[in-house]
This record gives sequence, structure tokens and C-alpha cells, in this order.
Amino acid sequence: MLARRPATKRLTYGMGRVEVIAAIVNVGFMLAVVAAIVYAALQRFQEPAQVSGVPVIIVAALGLALNIGLLKILSHGHGDLNTRGAALHVMGDLLGSVAALASGIVIWLTGWTPIDPILSILICMLILIASLRLLGQALRVVMEGVPPHLDLDEIGMHMARVDGVHQVHDLHVWNLSSNEVALSAHVVLRDMRQWPDLLRRLNTSLKEQFQIQHTTLQPEAPEEIAVAMPVSTKPQ
Repeated sequence: MLARRPATKRLTYGMGRVEVIAAIVNVGFMLAVVAAIVYAALQRFQEPAQVSGVPVIIVAALGLALNIGLLKILSHGHGDLNTRGAALHVMGDLLGSVAALASGIVIWLTGWTPIDPILSILICMLILIASLRLLGQALRVVMEGVPPHLDLDEIGMHMARVDGVHQVHDLHVWNLSSNEVALSAHVVLRDMRQWPDLLRRLNTSLKEQFQIQHTTLQPEAPEEIAVAMPVSTKPQ
């Protein structure tokens, strides 16, 4: 709800990055949970506890069914970082239920209790990997890095190939939010009088080819960048 709020005079891009902040908070919480479970598992190795297999199986099966339902609901979300963070919580619970179910069956059949902390640590490693991957994605947005599915050189050359464009430089591409991409660039024209038509064609091309809708393009005449280093130049 916060991410969908419109832009204001103080927040001119709106609050789209709230979802990124939420994802980072989710990751921090999951890392704390992983640390707590690993600590408890190590304690179980030193001081094994009595575990009743049948109640564990029943509770784990109920938890597994619930988490499968929640994961199915989240799979219909927007795929943003906030949804992925929520899905990470559910996935952690789901894997925990699987581990508990497997532990309960093994303990019920064999009485071997070390299976409980062993599976707990294995599940924590999986959650840790997923959490760090999500953290990396969120930090890339915060640092305004190029989205991983886009190539800066490819975009620059694509723009430079548009008829009437001489060079493209000072090209920047970043995420406004996890699903919204922005672009800014200086475009050197062969004829400044072509700019209105070129602007329309560039915007259409960027939207169709790269799904970039938020663009800021600065037109320049060739003599204005005598000392500038171009990012992309139209092939001769």
C-alpha cells in the first residue's frame, strides 16, 4: 500500500522503494532466525532431548499444508522484492515443516534423535543462501545499479543505431523500485531540428525493446561535446 502511494513534493519518485526496505528488514529477520536455529541445533548435539515422533509428524504435516497454501497465494503476487521477502519467510517455514516431518518419521521408526538438529542445520543453510541472494538484489536497487537483466552497452548501442543519433553518453540505468526501471542519457544529434521526432522514437524503442518507460534524455549538438567521451557511437 505504501509503495503504491503517488509522488509528493518531498518524495518526487513516490514510495516505491519501501518494498526494498521491507525486503532488507525481512532478510535481517531471517538471518537472526537462522542464527537462533543453528545455535539451538548445536545445543541439541551436546544435550540430546527426548522427542516424540508421532506428535512431531502431525504438527509438521499441518504446518506443511498451511505453508504450501501461503506460498501458492504469494506466487500470484507482483514478484517484487517485498513479495520475495515474504515468500522467503514462508519458504523457511515450509522447509522447516519438511525437516520436522522427516525428523519425526525417522525418530518414530528408529529413535535416532540427532536427525533433528542435522536437518535443522541443513535447512538453515538453504535459507541462508536464499536470504543472501535476496539481500544482494535489494542492495543493488539501493545502490542504483544496472538491473541484472539489462546490459548497459547493449542499450547504448541500440540507442545510437536510431537514425539521426550521432552519439550517446552519460548513460545511466537503474531501478526506481524492484520492477520499475529508469534511464537517463545525453543524446548527440546530427540535426537538432529532428529532436521531437527522435525523442518519440527513442522512448518507443526503449519501451518496446527493454521495457524501460521512465526516461530522461538530454539532446546535444556535436559541438557541445568536443571533449566528452561517448558511451556509444553510431557505427560508420
